[in-house]
Amino acid sequence: MASPPHIIRQSLGQPEANLSRDEWKLTEQDFCGRQHTKVCSLEPSNERDAIQEGQQLSEGPEATSTDALEDQAPQEQEVHVTESVRHAREQAEIRMKAIFQMIDNAMHDGQSYLEQVQNKFVEELQGLKRNIAKKLQSDFEEWLEISLDTIQMRERVRHTQEAVQFLAGQIVI
Repeated sequence: MASPPHIIRQSLGQPEANLSRDEWKLTEQDFCGRQHTKVCSLEPSNERDAIQEGQQLSEGPEATSTDALEDQAPQEQEVHVTESVRHAREQAEIRMKAIFQMIDNAMHDGQSYLEQVQNKFVEELQGLKRNIAKKLQSDFEEWLEISLDTIQMRERVRHTQEAVQFLAGQIVI
Protein backbone atom coordinates (compact mmCIF):
# COMPACT_ATOMS: atom_id res chain seq x y z
CA MET A 1 0.00 0.00 0.00
CA ALA A 2 1.37 3.40 -0.92
CA SER A 3 2.32 5.83 1.75
CA PRO A 4 1.52 9.52 1.52
CA PRO A 5 4.25 11.85 0.26
CA HIS A 6 6.75 12.85 2.89
CA ILE A 7 8.21 16.34 2.89
CA ILE A 8 11.64 16.43 4.45
CA ARG A 9 12.48 19.99 5.45
CA GLN A 10 16.20 20.70 5.75
CA SER A 11 17.33 22.50 8.88
CA LEU A 12 19.46 25.61 8.50
CA GLY A 13 22.31 24.14 10.50
CA GLN A 14 22.53 20.78 8.72
CA PRO A 15 21.63 21.04 5.03
CA GLU A 16 21.84 17.86 3.03
CA ALA A 17 24.49 17.66 0.33
CA ASN A 18 23.73 19.94 -2.65
CA LEU A 19 20.66 21.51 -0.99
CA SER A 20 20.43 25.14 -0.01
CA ARG A 21 18.56 26.33 3.09
CA ASP A 22 15.47 27.16 0.97
CA GLU A 23 15.22 23.70 -0.55
CA TRP A 24 13.57 20.53 0.63
CA LYS A 25 12.98 17.05 -0.73
CA LEU A 26 9.60 15.69 -1.66
CA THR A 27 9.76 11.90 -1.31
CA GLU A 28 6.88 9.79 -2.56
CA GLN A 29 6.35 6.07 -2.62
CA ASP A 30 4.19 4.75 -5.45
CA PHE A 31 1.88 1.73 -5.26
CA CYS A 32 4.69 -0.60 -6.33
CA GLY A 33 6.87 0.53 -3.42
CA ARG A 34 9.31 2.55 -5.52
CA GLN A 35 10.65 5.77 -4.02
CA HIS A 36 10.55 9.00 -6.02
CA THR A 37 12.44 12.00 -4.67
CA LYS A 38 12.10 15.53 -6.03
CA VAL A 39 14.00 18.59 -4.87
CA CYS A 40 11.66 21.52 -4.30
CA SER A 41 12.72 25.09 -3.73
CA LEU A 42 11.24 28.47 -2.97
CA GLU A 43 13.58 29.91 -5.61
CA PRO A 44 12.80 29.55 -9.32
CA SER A 45 14.99 26.83 -10.80
CA ASN A 46 16.78 29.07 -13.31
CA GLU A 47 17.72 31.53 -10.54
CA ARG A 48 18.95 28.69 -8.32
CA ASP A 49 21.08 27.30 -11.14
CA ALA A 50 22.52 30.74 -11.89
CA ILE A 51 23.37 31.32 -8.23
CA GLN A 52 24.98 27.89 -7.92
CA GLU A 53 27.14 28.58 -10.97
CA GLY A 54 28.05 32.01 -9.62
CA GLN A 55 26.49 33.85 -12.57
CA GLN A 56 23.85 36.52 -12.87
CA LEU A 57 20.48 35.66 -14.38
CA SER A 58 20.68 37.94 -17.38
CA GLU A 59 22.19 41.16 -18.53
CA GLY A 60 18.84 42.84 -19.34
CA PRO A 61 17.63 46.07 -17.67
CA GLU A 62 15.00 44.19 -15.61
CA ALA A 63 17.58 41.91 -14.03
CA THR A 64 20.26 44.47 -13.15
CA SER A 65 18.36 45.76 -10.16
CA THR A 66 18.21 43.57 -7.07
CA ASP A 67 14.85 45.23 -6.29
CA ALA A 68 13.46 43.87 -9.56
CA LEU A 69 14.65 40.38 -8.65
CA GLU A 70 13.15 40.66 -5.17
CA ASP A 71 9.84 41.93 -6.61
CA GLN A 72 9.75 39.15 -9.18
CA ALA A 73 10.83 36.30 -6.86
CA PRO A 74 7.78 36.22 -4.52
CA GLN A 75 5.41 35.84 -7.47
CA GLU A 76 7.47 33.07 -8.98
CA GLN A 77 7.84 31.45 -5.56
CA GLU A 78 4.08 31.52 -5.10
CA VAL A 79 3.57 30.01 -8.55
CA HIS A 80 6.14 27.30 -7.84
CA VAL A 81 4.70 26.49 -4.41
CA THR A 82 1.14 26.60 -5.81
CA GLU A 83 2.15 24.20 -8.59
CA SER A 84 3.76 21.87 -6.04
CA VAL A 85 0.67 22.01 -3.83
CA ARG A 86 -1.64 21.42 -6.82
CA HIS A 87 0.48 18.49 -7.97
CA ALA A 88 0.58 17.02 -4.45
CA ARG A 89 -3.19 17.45 -4.14
CA GLU A 90 -3.76 15.73 -7.51
CA GLN A 91 -1.50 12.87 -6.48
CA ALA A 92 -3.33 12.57 -3.16
CA GLU A 93 -6.69 12.51 -4.94
CA ILE A 94 -5.44 9.80 -7.31
CA ARG A 95 -4.17 7.75 -4.36
CA MET A 96 -7.41 8.23 -2.44
CA LYS A 97 -9.44 7.10 -5.47
CA ALA A 98 -7.20 4.06 -5.79
CA ILE A 99 -7.58 3.30 -2.07
CA PHE A 100 -11.35 3.65 -2.25
CA GLN A 101 -11.38 1.40 -5.33
CA MET A 102 -9.33 -1.21 -3.46
CA ILE A 103 -11.75 -0.96 -0.51
CA ASP A 104 -14.75 -1.33 -2.86
CA ASN A 105 -13.11 -4.32 -4.54
CA ALA A 106 -12.32 -5.90 -1.17
CA MET A 107 -15.90 -5.32 0.02
CA HIS A 108 -17.25 -6.82 -3.21
CA ASP A 109 -14.88 -9.79 -2.93
CA GLY A 110 -15.84 -10.19 0.72
CA GLN A 111 -19.54 -10.03 -0.13
CA SER A 112 -19.06 -12.61 -2.90
CA TYR A 113 -17.13 -14.87 -0.52
CA LEU A 114 -19.84 -14.52 2.15
CA GLU A 115 -22.51 -15.41 -0.40
CA GLN A 116 -20.51 -18.48 -1.46
CA VAL A 117 -20.06 -19.55 2.16
CA GLN A 118 -23.74 -18.96 2.87
CA ASN A 119 -24.80 -20.98 -0.19
CA LYS A 120 -22.44 -23.81 0.79
CA PHE A 121 -23.76 -23.72 4.35
CA VAL A 122 -27.38 -23.88 3.11
CA GLU A 123 -26.50 -26.83 0.83
CA GLU A 124 -24.79 -28.66 3.69
CA LEU A 125 -27.70 -27.94 6.02
CA GLN A 126 -30.21 -29.21 3.48
CA GLY A 127 -28.09 -32.34 2.98
CA LEU A 128 -27.97 -32.91 6.74
CA LYS A 129 -31.71 -32.36 6.95
CA ARG A 130 -32.31 -34.94 4.23
CA ASN A 131 -29.96 -37.42 5.92
CA ILE A 132 -31.58 -36.88 9.31
CA ALA A 133 -35.05 -37.22 7.79
CA LYS A 134 -34.02 -40.47 6.07
CA LYS A 135 -32.46 -41.80 9.27
CA LEU A 136 -35.49 -40.79 11.35
CA GLN A 137 -37.84 -42.36 8.82
CA SER A 138 -35.73 -45.52 8.76
CA ASP A 139 -35.57 -45.63 12.56
CA PHE A 140 -39.29 -44.96 12.82
CA GLU A 141 -40.10 -47.71 10.33
CA GLU A 142 -37.83 -50.09 12.25
CA TRP A 143 -39.43 -49.11 15.56
CA LEU A 144 -42.87 -49.47 14.01
CA GLU A 145 -42.01 -52.96 12.77
CA ILE A 146 -40.67 -53.88 16.20
CA SER A 147 -43.77 -52.41 17.82
CA LEU A 148 -46.07 -54.26 15.45
CA ASP A 149 -44.13 -57.46 16.08
CA THR A 150 -44.38 -56.83 19.82
CA ILE A 151 -48.11 -56.16 19.57
CA GLN A 152 -48.58 -59.25 17.46
CA MET A 153 -46.57 -61.33 19.97
CA ARG A 154 -48.59 -59.97 22.87
CA GLU A 155 -51.72 -60.78 20.98
CA ARG A 156 -50.49 -64.32 20.36
CA VAL A 157 -49.45 -64.67 24.00
CA ARG A 158 -52.89 -63.46 25.09
CA HIS A 159 -54.60 -65.85 22.68
CA THR A 160 -52.34 -68.62 23.90
CA GLN A 161 -53.12 -67.80 27.54
CA GLU A 162 -56.81 -67.76 26.79
CA ALA A 163 -56.53 -71.06 24.99
CA VAL A 164 -54.56 -72.56 27.88
CA GLN A 165 -57.12 -71.29 30.41
CA PHE A 166 -59.96 -72.64 28.29
CA LEU A 167 -58.28 -76.00 27.98
CA ALA A 168 -57.45 -75.97 31.70
CA GLY A 169 -61.12 -75.31 32.44
CA GLN A 170 -62.13 -78.18 30.16
CA ILE A 171 -59.83 -80.64 31.79
CA VAL A 172 -61.08 -80.01 35.36
CA ILE A 173 -64.67 -80.65 34.61
